[in-house]
Amino acid sequence: MGRVSSITALEAHTAMRTQQVLNQPAVQSGLKDILLNYAGLMEALRQRAAEQA
Repeated sequence: MGRVSSITALEAHTAMRTQQVLNQPAVQSGLKDILLNYAGLMEALRQRAAEQA
């Protein structure tokens, strides 16, 4: 039973910490830069919009 509580506490801590990190403006800016400039997201979105028009 103690192990289940530990896993739950670890999962809660991980989720909380992840949320804190993702809410940082520098992290959000970096992720946006990667998605838009390196992962081809902007081109894919433009292509999808053109296909639907």
